[in-house]
Amino acid sequence: MTASNRDARLDEDVFDRLVDGELTEEERSALLTRLDDEPALWRRCALAFLEAQTWREAIGDVFTDLAGSPASPAEDRSPSRVEPVSDIPSPTVVPGAAPVARRSRAFGETRIAKLTAMAAGFALAFLIGVWGHTWWLNRQTAATTDFARQAPAQSNDERNTSTAPTIPQVASVPAYSPYQWEWVTVPVSDESSNKVETLSLPVIPRESPSEDVWCGILPTPLPPEIADILLRQGHEIRQHRELVPVSLPDGSQAVMPIDEYEVRFIRHKRFQ
Repeated sequence: MTASNRDARLDEDVFDRLVDGELTEEERSALLTRLDDEPALWRRCALAFLEAQTWREAIGDVFTDLAGSPASPAEDRSPSRVEPVSDIPSPTVVPGAAPVARRSRAFGETRIAKLTAMAAGFALAFLIGVWGHTWWLNRQTAATTDFARQAPAQSNDERNTSTAPTIPQVASVPAYSPYQWEWVTVPVSDESSNKVETLSLPVIPRESPSEDVWCGILPTPLPPEIADILLRQGHEIRQHRELVPVSLPDGSQAVMPIDEYEVRFIRHKRFQ
């Protein structure tokens, strides 16, 4: 048996003696002092008094039924007889029992009130946060709608002129190119897996007039539908392309386009 179990058993014995009136004045004073120091024991004290009261009522009903029923012959021959209820000594009720129960109930009510107040505070803070977030989103949406209504209508040509530079359309082999496209296979090594994979790229003959023409007719890696979505959402797209010469495994030379994109969100800047 652990120390906590021994203390619990000791407390139960003390409470039973208190209910039965077997404690001396000094023991009773020491117990009341301990209850003041450990408020949790008030509940056990109240339970002890309630338990004793329940036992008295149950035993009283049993003896009342036995006293009211007629005795059988076997019971007459029995050497032991049931004593009347009035002869059974009833437990002495300590005068401090009522204050104990009231004090325990008052302590429980105070604790419940504090927990209820804390829960109400948390709920109020949560509701305020949700309402504030919703209000801010509605305000931003209203500002966007007002700006769209006040902005002058533009034609398609003006809208295309005011947006970012036009992104060339993506195509595996551009149909508008005046040159005959060819395909080359370039080995690409993967350092993480130590494998070599092949990549097919479109090329044009070397007779193209200038680098600007090359940059204009080569396909772009950014799909036009994605570029259109970014532009509608208020982004600005800037593209920079360079041509890098590459030596192929067969000894021939090729030129590969290297594209760099810069995407910035500028819608809030227009509102300011």
